[in-house]
Amino acid sequence: MSTLASVADDSDKRLDVPLPYGYKPPKRFLLLLGLYNGTNLTWSVITALTDLAIIVGMPFAVILLRLRHPVAFGAFVIGAWIAVSRALRGLECLTHEASHFNLTRSRIVNDVVGDMLAAVPTFQFVSQFRSGHGPKHHQRFGTSVDPDRCRYDELELHTIDRSNAWRFTQGIARRLPQYVAGWFRNTGADAKTMAAGLTWHLAFFITPLAFVVGILHAVELWTVFFAVPFLAVLPVIRLIGEAAEHVYRESTTVFDATVSNVGIIHRVLIHPHGDGFHLVHHLWPSVPHHQLGAAHRTLIAADPKGFGTSRLRRSLTEKPPYSASLKGANHGQ
Repeated sequence: MSTLASVADDSDKRLDVPLPYGYKPPKRFLLLLGLYNGTNLTWSVITALTDLAIIVGMPFAVILLRLRHPVAFGAFVIGAWIAVSRALRGLECLTHEASHFNLTRSRIVNDVVGDMLAAVPTFQFVSQFRSGHGPKHHQRFGTSVDPDRCRYDELELHTIDRSNAWRFTQGIARRLPQYVAGWFRNTGADAKTMAAGLTWHLAFFITPLAFVVGILHAVELWTVFFAVPFLAVLPVIRLIGEAAEHVYRESTTVFDATVSNVGIIHRVLIHPHGDGFHLVHHLWPSVPHHQLGAAHRTLIAADPKGFGTSRLRRSLTEKPPYSASLKGANHGQ
């Protein structure tokens, strides 16, 4: 695969200059921006607790159901892996939101809630995520220090074949080992992070189970219903999500380099909690997750010839077009 250095030398001379936004919204949207910027800590907490209930509740569900038949038990486990992985993806999206202080504008409360309810259960810290995300991805978008740009080039995400579901699946599968190998390294995971995550799971996941089934069976259930989906299923969902968010190679602005993934599978499984409305997020990172969809729809209606020309993906295999005639235009005027 091409290295980032070769890409910088041979095909892109702009890697040290962040891409301009390339979009100017209509004035009537700016009047609403203050409303869309409003956080709702209660709603964010409820959202996180719902995801945590799915994750922690699956072992208790299988105990209550007392599934004896191997086929029934196997079907439940597979369904549980998908549900738990989706909930974990939701917590990752909320960690991302917390890194932008979008749970609440109180920095201390935002980080404490974000850590306890989203980041630490997924073996991260909000501050750790923020240090690599804001300064490198948002402020240096499209440059050689942008971690998303680095993965985009190192994994050659622009070459994923989306012509049909089988070829798309093959493309994801080929890239998955390299992607997984670099994930924890790129997120800054260390012994402190691992210890915090394991302590959280011991306190809030394994110990409650141990009171019901004993410590050994509790660890076994934690392994089946958390460790397996976390290590084997979640990375697939996350890679599909990251591969869908940006189109760096043929873009000159943030506007045309960013894709909004708005299909039902995206919103339910791949990009939960508003994460699919990615262009709004990049243009206004202070808009919290529960307002992104409304802001996106308002812009589509208010500026169909500007914002309405942005890249949209409605299915996993769709390659979203972009009107070349509008590139470089001052959209939204």
